Amino acid sequence: MWVKAGHLAGKIVGSFDELTLEKIQNDILIALTARENGALLITQDRHFHIIQKHIPFSLIFHSNEY
Repeated sequence: MWVKAGHLAGKIVGSFDELTLEKIQNDILIALTARENGALLITQDRHFHIIQKHIPFSLIFHSNEY
C-alpha cells in the first residue's frame, strides 16, 4: 500500500505546501485501504475528491450543515 501511495502522491502533490502534503499522503493511504477492502469512505475532508480523480473508490462527502 505504501508503494502505491507513493506513486499516487507523486501525481497529486505538485501544488500543495509541505503541511498539506503530509496530510494528503495519509489521506491517500486511507483511500487506497478503503478501495482495497471495498469499503465506503465517508468524510468531510475535501482532499478525497482530489484523490478520487486519480483512483476509483466509494466516497460520500458529509457536510456539517444541518
